[in-house]
Amino acid sequence: MARAIRWLVAGLVLTACVKPNTATTREGVITQEQIESSNAQTAYDVVARYRGDFIRNRGPTSITLGTQDVPVVFLNDTEYGPIVALHDIRAVDISEIDFYSGPDAVIKFGSRYGGGVIQCKSRYR
Repeated sequence: MARAIRWLVAGLVLTACVKPNTATTREGVITQEQIESSNAQTAYDVVARYRGDFIRNRGPTSITLGTQDVPVVFLNDTEYGPIVALHDIRAVDISEIDFYSGPDAVIKFGSRYGGGVIQCKSRYR
């Protein structure tokens, strides 16, 4: 019994000494560091480099709903336009780019966005 307690205490001490990894990146996010290191001119170039699969048409999402078949671009939580609108956003003006798949976009933005959302967050909000 005493041996089991010693192992338990040793395990707790080791667990408490482990430094948490604070440098993790969220899935589906292009960070400001990645944007800067890409040397891209536009947000489209950044997305094409890191998440090229997201700017491709994946076909219809619903027969009955009036949903978008491709992701829609948002800028600071406001609809900005279709994917080609990413060409109008300078990469140096963006702090982060979030990707929402169809189901996640529908939950966050509404049923019209079944094709997903590419949300750009401006540095100068």
